[in-house]
Amino acid sequence: MASITGLTEVLGAIETVKLESSDDWFEWYIQCKYQARWRGIWSTMDPDAPDSDAVSTQAPLPPT
Repeated sequence: MASITGLTEVLGAIETVKLESSDDWFEWYIQCKYQARWRGIWSTMDPDAPDSDAVSTQAPLPPT
């Protein structure tokens, strides 16, 4: 895997997008997806993957 320095040399400076409001969502998501794909981990966090875990709408049980 290439170092982040090597990636910066190839792509130029990468501006960090901070998720501070709903207006930042699209750019943040694209940056997050790009970084995850570059690192080879997108398949483990892709919310649209057919085998992704469904989000539970029930509160967890308290510890016993």
